[in-house]
Amino acid sequence: MELNRPCFQRPHQTKLMLSKVKNTFVVVDGGHLLHEVVWQRNMNLEDISKSYLRYLQTLYGSNVAVVFDGYPSDVNGNSAKSAERIRRANLHSSHEIIFNEATCPETSQEQFLANERNKVRLIDFLKKFLQKANVTVKQAIKDADVLIVETAVSVKSQYDNIFVVGEGIDLLVLLTGLAPMKEKLYFRKCGKGRTPVVLYSTTSFKCKFSRMILFIHAFSGCDTSSALFGHGKTKFCFLGEKEIPTPGKIYKYFSTLKLPLTKWLRQAKLF
Repeated sequence: MELNRPCFQRPHQTKLMLSKVKNTFVVVDGGHLLHEVVWQRNMNLEDISKSYLRYLQTLYGSNVAVVFDGYPSDVNGNSAKSAERIRRANLHSSHEIIFNEATCPETSQEQFLANERNKVRLIDFLKKFLQKANVTVKQAIKDADVLIVETAVSVKSQYDNIFVVGEGIDLLVLLTGLAPMKEKLYFRKCGKGRTPVVLYSTTSFKCKFSRMILFIHAFSGCDTSSALFGHGKTKFCFLGEKEIPTPGKIYKYFSTLKLPLTKWLRQAKLF
């Protein structure tokens, strides 16, 4: 979902060092964190863990929580999330590594993390290391997005500002749909390469659009439901840009697709 569509308000100021903001709590997407900290050559796992801790303390301060995805024992599950993980893993060849704190990975960071079992062991290693340093660490059963938002909402009465940090726009959608409006809850969307960091809040979606955001998100594709083939989020979002879509308008939209809505729902075992 593009963030410059008419359904969005103007983004907030992004040039902000969160560790310098008083009485602030930060919830970091663990999947984002794993790739955000760059491993230096010849670092062992203990040094790598220390670099993650320094990164968190420098950028986000002491009031920080990290929430990781869960990885069921069946890593070849049939969920949309599992399928995406398999697709990503197939892009980069890697092998399983049995390691301890003194191990220096001989593969690149990208290849190491592309192996599901390596990632599971690293998360377990990092959880223990960060927890010893008094960093709050949580792990979801499967996808972490809901737990990330729930963690942020759960401490809103204790801090002046709450920030959720990650890359996936799903976090902003859930923050908008599940968090109370007008609370000081923000989503810091981290960019890659030339893509800038952008700061959004629970009011970044226009009011009339935010009421439908969870429905639109689910029907246009997310980690627990597949997108309609050839029809992305931005094409579906036009329904909410001018006015709140009614069931009749939604049905009319799906009727224009090559696969009628009723047939699609039956195939998806939803009707």
